[in-house]
Amino acid sequence: MRKAYVRVNHNSRAAMNHASTAAYVLLALALCGCSARPAPQLVPADTSSAGGFVAEDGSRLTLFEAPLGLAFLHYPSGRLGVLHQLDQDHHGAGPGAMGRNPIEVEVLLSRAPNGAIQGARYRAGSGDQWFERLPPFRRVNTTISHGQVALAASATLPAGDGPFPVVVMNHGGGPGVRSDLQIWADYFAGLGVAAVTYDKRGSGETTGPAWDTFEDLAADAAAATSWAKGEAWAKSGCVGTWAYSQSGWVVPLAIQREGVAFVIAVSIPVISPAQRAVASVRPRLVADGLSQRDADEARDFIELVNQFGRGMVSWSDYNRALEAARNSAWFDRVEKPTTEDAPSSPFYTTQYGRYLDPLPYWADLDMPLLAIYGGLDTTVPSNSNAPLLMNAVAGRRASIVAVLADANHQMLRAVTGGDAELIDLNTYAHGYFALIEGFVARHVVAHC
Repeated sequence: MRKAYVRVNHNSRAAMNHASTAAYVLLALALCGCSARPAPQLVPADTSSAGGFVAEDGSRLTLFEAPLGLAFLHYPSGRLGVLHQLDQDHHGAGPGAMGRNPIEVEVLLSRAPNGAIQGARYRAGSGDQWFERLPPFRRVNTTISHGQVALAASATLPAGDGPFPVVVMNHGGGPGVRSDLQIWADYFAGLGVAAVTYDKRGSGETTGPAWDTFEDLAADAAAATSWAKGEAWAKSGCVGTWAYSQSGWVVPLAIQREGVAFVIAVSIPVISPAQRAVASVRPRLVADGLSQRDADEARDFIELVNQFGRGMVSWSDYNRALEAARNSAWFDRVEKPTTEDAPSSPFYTTQYGRYLDPLPYWADLDMPLLAIYGGLDTTVPSNSNAPLLMNAVAGRRASIVAVLADANHQMLRAVTGGDAELIDLNTYAHGYFALIEGFVARHVVAHC
């Protein structure tokens, strides 16, 4: 049996800003205007250059389509951002996630005589690295039907004949479509692991009723896992799962339905949604510049929300507090019910909603687990979650719980962890990719 609790510190903190997890989600956040400052005017590069590239030493570079054009992720450094077209095959990126000047990164594409892209030169600071273009990964598209739901799903397959180990990738909160996770599907395919992605209920091409509780989403995740196990390209005994943020409440329920061989989890809550709301509100508001007094008032209000949801406070008392808080600096920054009938919804009344305790489900798991938290995460604070998960899986085989000291919720190297700095961030936390790649090599590829 092996277990580990790792706290990784890295003193180099860049003043920079990311669903999902993820490079695509980071850029979506940055580009959607979620920052306190307006976004700079972009001259985006042509997205037809998107694809994967590999260096002689095996390190990788990905060019991918982001909401406003071509973006890049340089895995050795963790640097990512939007590319601006400087010339036909000459692209550059400046400060933050979207800046243009001064140019900090250059990507120069090289073409064969027939015009096909055959490689890319990546320049940053004094570094200069050549990457060969990789053939595109194979994609398998399908519809997975279960109950009243038809999940639109895709599998991204590594090079070779297979069969391959598989990771089923689950979304965080909010709407989610396959393209949000495609960069990560390509990442795992590059590690020799097939990746299954699907459009979340209510998003993209997936059809069926909207989800009411985490049990609904768990049924979808289990259906995707079951489908993967039956495919000829998959090693049926080596199908695992990826959880990010909200799916920390979903995945352990899904595993009760359909077992998996391993779990990779990033920024997952192991406390109830109600408890997470209380734990996160103060650090999140303070990180974004609100006063401690404002943050304390907001925390008290969230406690009242939880009491209202459990029927411990009447609508008239709750509504009085709601109206009294309407002009507060924090009012629009916290989620709250605004109608009397909210507590009668399944999300409040069933055990798989706002008051779900996921920790016993995580404690029941007995398969290799990698869980990564950000020390500056103000959405799922690591100090409220990581120690609980470590204790829950103590004695389980190959359980690793790591905290990257300067990472935020999206695993980007941060300064405060708040939303206001997001547009300034452009580098994944030191050690993030190394943890994933080490775990995949030791506990996925080597055992499948």
